[in-house]
Amino acid sequence: MSEVREATEADYQQVQGGMPEVRQEGKVTVIDHSVYDSDRGVVRGHQEVGESGQAVLSVNGEPVRFEVAKLWKLHGQPCEGKSASLGGGKYPRKGGKSNV
Repeated sequence: MSEVREATEADYQQVQGGMPEVRQEGKVTVIDHSVYDSDRGVVRGHQEVGESGQAVLSVNGEPVRFEVAKLWKLHGQPCEGKSASLGGGKYPRKGGKSNV
């Protein structure tokens, strides 16, 4: 069995098209997926990136450990759907516009 390694920017590029920009705005963590795909949103929350856990995905048949918070399909998209279902609308896209 292969040893699991930490994901690199190239791994994020391969599994979702790019690496989100992560920054702090006061006590809020901002994970901006729109920097690599304008159809994806900007996720804002009070959890640090590591608090969302990790997922092991296969990249070229090799196990690679990713931060869940940086994966749109495992974190951004489900959270956006939950927000929309509760009346919060979709997350902002590139340029700060939301797709409500």
